[in-house]
Amino acid sequence: MTRPAYAPFEHDIARLAEMLGGRREHARFLFDDLAAEADHVARLHGAPFCQALRAAVTAFQIDFFQSRDAALAHTAACARLEVIALLSGGRD
Repeated sequence: MTRPAYAPFEHDIARLAEMLGGRREHARFLFDDLAAEADHVARLHGAPFCQALRAAVTAFQIDFFQSRDAALAHTAACARLEVIALLSGGRD
């Protein structure tokens, strides 16, 4: 994503950085990865991109608070995107 594209999501990135021990570069990497996953769901299944991205970030945050495991939380976020894809009724 370009720098202006991050503007609406700076709060989410800041929260991710706080959760990951203050490392903004890790938070931005994670956010970019979740955005790429959300973009895939949006393009392939016709789900709204922003809805998919918010769902992925929220799923990561919830699972990270419960497990304190970033890899497990990332998996939960991707699983949430799969659910959106299945429920979207979009293209295969």
